Amino acid sequence: MFATRLFLDKDKRELFVALKHKEVKVAWLMIEKNVQEEKENRNKWLKEILEGNNSRCCIIFRMEKDIFKRLCYDLETNYGLCASRRISAAETLAIFLFVLGGGNSNKSTKERFQHSGETISRKFEEVLQAVCKMAIDIIQPKDRDFKEVPTKLRNDDRYWPHFKNAIGAIDGTHVPVIVSTEDQIRFIGRKGIPTQNVMVACNFDMEFIFAFAGWEVIAHDTSKYYLVDAGYLEKKGYLGPYKGATYHLPEFRRVNGPSGYYEIYNYAHSSLRSVIERTFGMDVELEEEDGYGNEGEAENGVEKVGDEFLGTMEMVRNNIASSLISGKN
Repeated sequence: MFATRLFLDKDKRELFVALKHKEVKVAWLMIEKNVQEEKENRNKWLKEILEGNNSRCCIIFRMEKDIFKRLCYDLETNYGLCASRRISAAETLAIFLFVLGGGNSNKSTKERFQHSGETISRKFEEVLQAVCKMAIDIIQPKDRDFKEVPTKLRNDDRYWPHFKNAIGAIDGTHVPVIVSTEDQIRFIGRKGIPTQNVMVACNFDMEFIFAFAGWEVIAHDTSKYYLVDAGYLEKKGYLGPYKGATYHLPEFRRVNGPSGYYEIYNYAHSSLRSVIERTFGMDVELEEEDGYGNEGEAENGVEKVGDEFLGTMEMVRNNIASSLISGKN
């Protein structure tokens, strides 16, 4: 059976014929047999996962079986992920997801897949490059000019027409990372473990449209705006809540809902902005970046950036609050 499969490969068949000495042919056959057996043993474990209980795949690779298969096909077909002589494209993707899904080290991944540390690192990099190419096509706005009003806004009286120019929400999270010992200090945050700060934006369909490792301002038409929390610096295009007033939804539940000008606005803002937390998913704990952007000082409710006062978003916030109050009367 092994020889039959082996000689179905034209290149291997021609190589075997080209070998001159019997001893060399036997040695080559033994090497190929060992390679094949190792590959079959690894594929057996992967096959058990991809053909077994769906929850097991979710636990190990953080995605369902069908999504794993579709992702593998897409990366192979469109983004350059390739199988090698000893490692299939599916195993290469499995290595990548095993590291990310469980925060596994090179050492434990090497043990699980029975490859050298160098091979694990190389295969991880191959998938990373393919995924980054795919991200360019996927993580972007459907409507780059933001001319269309999101359906969620237009069809919900709680937000329409008050937030008619909102295009999405922005927030950040700290993702645990494994870095070399010499680099750990600059990655250690308030939780005492190495993390990477990631800022993302999503639309109201719970789709990521921007992601950046670190903090970066998103350039866009400033007649539109993203919803942000109080930790962000007040800038054109970034609409935050009233500071000093109740904001988070659980706080409103404890006091039987919002009351007054500031709280009614903050409640609607918090409710609409919660789309970013649902997009992240329940497994991600968002970091409250209180004080982020404290380069400016607040004066009369308007943030100061250098010597320039940016009152535009304050006017937008006041107009929305007045609209919400009028709608309740």
